[in-house]
Amino acid sequence: MSAPASGDACTRVTLTEPTRANSAVFARVTPTEPALRTARLQPLFLISETTDPFANIACEEALMDAVQPGEYLLFLWQNAHTIVIGRNQNAWKECRVAEFEEDGGTIARRLSGGGAVYHDTGNLNFTFIAADEDYDLAMNMQVICDAVRSFGLEAELSGRNDVTIDGAKFSGNAFYRSSGRRCHHGTLMIDVDTAKLARYLNPDPKKLASKGVDSLRSRVANLSDLCPRITVESLSLALIEALTTACGKPVPSEVSLPESAMLSAHVAASTDGQTARVASPAHIATPAPPFLPARFLSPAQPFPTKRLDEADVQARVARLSAWEWRFGRAIPFTHAFGERYAWGNLDVELVVNRGVIDTARISSDALDAELIAGLASALEGCRYDRASLENRLMGIETETPDQQMMRADCSELICGGFYS
Repeated sequence: MSAPASGDACTRVTLTEPTRANSAVFARVTPTEPALRTARLQPLFLISETTDPFANIACEEALMDAVQPGEYLLFLWQNAHTIVIGRNQNAWKECRVAEFEEDGGTIARRLSGGGAVYHDTGNLNFTFIAADEDYDLAMNMQVICDAVRSFGLEAELSGRNDVTIDGAKFSGNAFYRSSGRRCHHGTLMIDVDTAKLARYLNPDPKKLASKGVDSLRSRVANLSDLCPRITVESLSLALIEALTTACGKPVPSEVSLPESAMLSAHVAASTDGQTARVASPAHIATPAPPFLPARFLSPAQPFPTKRLDEADVQARVARLSAWEWRFGRAIPFTHAFGERYAWGNLDVELVVNRGVIDTARISSDALDAELIAGLASALEGCRYDRASLENRLMGIETETPDQQMMRADCSELICGGFYS
């Protein structure tokens, strides 16, 4: 893809090479000459047609087992209205869990570390997968920078794992390794709803102490604001083309797209709150996405999706969508809050582990000591979500209108104080 002609409404900034001040992740990242990659690496690509986060993350995990030595895969995918937290993060600390889910959002946990991110269809996710001996982080970052550069923009590597333009972050990256293969994935903000991003990823300042990893808040930018020609479709094509060049494959002037180059991830998932189902690849229509031109300027090959086993992907979706994986991991934290009522003070401290309240410490100067004592026994062992808390608290027996008022106040505080 050529650079824009002079006069295009695209912001131009300077590319800065990584420095010693950058994270160790980028300490060795330097531009990679295509000639050094040799022609032995075969660039592959796959573009998902689903916006279900569990299906996409499951497909990504399955691809880690399917990519073979000598292949370099670029998987492109999108999630709709999703918050994805890092493997070792506390969901309640990173986002407004209850509010987001009540607004129809989905919270997913990925397999890599790093911070929480908000996904909508204005965001494009990328994944590079290669065998250990073929993996090249410098090349991956060069692919991203070259794709953005094709629109007349320049980028720099910044901090732990970010790519920025003029100091504003448009891409965050994370990494993991499994079974002799490496995964490098991240986000590309094209036209993300930044109001929702700020709303859901900035929880109220509660007294929550956690051993989970905090997300780093950064100034962000949408690429389409810097260059209106950048869309999900145009950037997808630029990334595939940049990967082809980086793998040492010359980009011909014109190459017809073979009829077999269908870009579906062959994964379609549906969830009913308890189960997840992956449709059989044989039953999914696989037309090429409308943005792919009939004559596509890249010798990169579509990933052979016949390597993905339906039952295997389905099992991964079920595991990744389960409450135990998303919220029940062993990341202990303490949530403390309190309030003053006409009947007295109420201070609550909840020690939560694996998404369940291990210990509830309740202190109060209320005269009804028995009801206050009953709060702790009702809360301990309860799953840390609003519906479970409400059920436990409203199950406390009351005998007088005053006790009913106290129970209602306690329920409102604890369920409202739930780290939503």
